Amino acid sequence: MLVMSVLPVAPSGRNLLRSRARVATSASAGVFRGEGEWRPRMAAWTPDPTFWRDRPVAVTGATGFLGSHLVQHLVGLGAAVVVLVRDDIPPTAITRSWLSRVSVVRGAIEDQAVMERLLGDYEVRTLFHLAAQSQVGVANRNPVATYEANIAGTWTVLEAARRSP
Repeated sequence: MLVMSVLPVAPSGRNLLRSRARVATSASAGVFRGEGEWRPRMAAWTPDPTFWRDRPVAVTGATGFLGSHLVQHLVGLGAAVVVLVRDDIPPTAITRSWLSRVSVVRGAIEDQAVMERLLGDYEVRTLFHLAAQSQVGVANRNPVATYEANIAGTWTVLEAARRSP
């Protein structure tokens, strides 16, 4: 049996409150790391391949780090993936592994008509919105384009999903 403290711990390791409320849990619920620091143990998760097989899935931001890995995983599960790509960029090793196995729609995330067409034409049932301008230097040099991609783009995606049948 593992006993974990639910009280905040100061950097010195002392409890910030005088009473010591404790919660008893099973050993599989978490692990102690360091002095009194408890972290929940993450249960292994595996997706259900039958859920994803032939499921129409759209991914925005598919050429980014997270998006490219997500698409690779979805393609491996047998999903019917469609990606929104704004710019022609040299393919990475990850994108090369799935580029010929997905449908590619070219357009901007802020374009309402493109987003509605993507969701409607491909009968998308699941949408992963990962498109964003996340580089701080670029954002500082071009704040309007960053706003359009991150804020207006997210609004456009949500509105297109709301209108989608």
